[in-house]
Amino acid sequence: MEKPSDNSGFVDSLEKLLQLCEELGQQIDEIGACLYPPQEISSIEAALEKIRNIIDVLRGMQWFLRLMRLGGLQGASDAFLEACNGLRSSLRELASEISSSNTADIEARVENITLTDK
Repeated sequence: MEKPSDNSGFVDSLEKLLQLCEELGQQIDEIGACLYPPQEISSIEAALEKIRNIIDVLRGMQWFLRLMRLGGLQGASDAFLEACNGLRSSLRELASEISSSNTADIEARVENITLTDK
């Protein structure tokens, strides 16, 4: 499908954003699958690293966020950055928990997980 030349950069950015979000979802699913016994700590750590890299790329798309602001989407870009920061914070917490615990401790904690909407 031919893209209009005046919007090609914007469309390419949206496609890249979609690709990164899909990869992010896959890695989050991977972490979820690894939390079931037996916990696969090395796989969780690998997924955490991939997610950190994706967040870095997303945050590096500052020019795209500026373009969103110019298009009247200021609130959307601010919410996007806030979500990235919240995810990064949650990843640090998870990494800290798995690095300071053995598998039995992690299994007990997973049984008591409560999800909250931040």
